[in-house]
Order: sequence, then C-alpha cells, then structure tokens
Amino acid sequence: MESGWLWNSVQLQSPQGITMDKYANLYVTNCPNSIFGITIAGTDEMGNESNQLYFPCDVALDVEMNLYVTDTYNQRIRKF
Repeated sequence: MESGWLWNSVQLQSPQGITMDKYANLYVTNCPNSIFGITIAGTDEMGNESNQLYFPCDVALDVEMNLYVTDTYNQRIRKF
C-alpha cells in the first residue's frame, strides 16, 4: 500500500457502474439499491421521492461535478 492512501473495504452485492471524480473519490452503483462513495441509498422500490432508487446501474460525473445515476426501474436519470 502506498503511503497517503487510506483503504476501506465494503462488501458489494452487485457492483455495476463506477466513476471517479477529480479529487479521486470513487462512486460505485451497487445494484439493486445503493451507491457507495456518497450517502445515497435506495429503497429498492418504485417511486418518485429523492431517496427511491430502484436498481441504479450506472453513474457518471459531468465537468461541473454533478453526479448522474441511472434509476433503471423508476425509468429516470437522477442528478445529485
């Protein structure tokens, strides 16, 4: 392990999407219902509320550091 790196392990059920921001923060969608790297957790059910992610499969960042998450079974893309 290189000095300066802090490694934590998290058990993922089914990691699918992954991206890293310019500060080396890692974001991982963990299907069926959560995203690791930030505090966003889904409810694994259909709905329109901000905390209702149902099968988030991919994640991306734009140049302004907006995070986009595919919310597959709610048929939307969420911006955080």
